[in-house]
Amino acid sequence: MDQKWFKQCLADKKLVDQLKKIKLIISDVDGALTDARVYVAPEGERGRMFSVQDGYIVKYVMQAGIKIALISGKSNQSTVMRGTDLGIPEELCLVGFNSSKLEVINQLQQKLQMSADQTMSWGDDILDANTKLNNIVGLYACPNNAPFYIQPCADIVVPRSGGDSAFRLLMDLLLYVQGKHFAPELISRSL
Repeated sequence: MDQKWFKQCLADKKLVDQLKKIKLIISDVDGALTDARVYVAPEGERGRMFSVQDGYIVKYVMQAGIKIALISGKSNQSTVMRGTDLGIPEELCLVGFNSSKLEVINQLQQKLQMSADQTMSWGDDILDANTKLNNIVGLYACPNNAPFYIQPCADIVVPRSGGDSAFRLLMDLLLYVQGKHFAPELISRSL
């Protein structure tokens, strides 16, 4: 299924042209980088489960000159810890903000001098889809566990669930299209 999806994306010239422009990934956390479960103990929230494969590709994305920001309205240290463990600068791990997600993204784009066309949003719910619906980003991608009414808003629906290496597959596509993948010959041979 991944291989067929990858080929379909590569056959979409408009999508490929848009992917070539991306220099900033804005990623939601719960349901997009995790399996949407939050572990709660009597003391309160205890953490989330992230995919190792999603984390593995982050360094390659950043080495390719593409910035990644983790954005979650929930104030949780597990997101900041995961981001910094992966080498994402703490100032790009934005959690627990009081303003809207759209405002936070807009401010981040201004700070990093990135346009909407250079920005891709990754997430599984309405706040993430709103980035595309309000023209804040050039591309919006979601995992296949996004609600059925969110998926039609997406430019890309990855055929995996959040927390199940969906982000990895999306980043493999992005790096491959931009000619920056670490194993392009293996991908080409598989297509």
